[in-house]
Amino acid sequence: MLVDGQFLQINKRWDQLSMKQRELITGWMREEYFRVATEGGRVPYIGDKEDILDRVQARIDERGIWIPAGEVRKHYESRIARFRKSLLKLHPE
Repeated sequence: MLVDGQFLQINKRWDQLSMKQRELITGWMREEYFRVATEGGRVPYIGDKEDILDRVQARIDERGIWIPAGEVRKHYESRIARFRKSLLKLHPE
């Protein structure tokens, strides 16, 4: 698919991103997870996932990184337990 004169691979997988891009996106996920936790004063609920993913996707689009939203969602879901564990280490309650 051609968009603005550039070829976009519409079936791109998470592991096809560069290491730098994967680290950047994972960092954004962690930041947004912690933002929701800080603002809400609680561990983010399942219902907060869409807000977090929307904000991360906006940052991905801003940077011009092309990855399907489904791939971002799968990676986020695989990281939630780590984010929660990290959050609870910082704020044990």
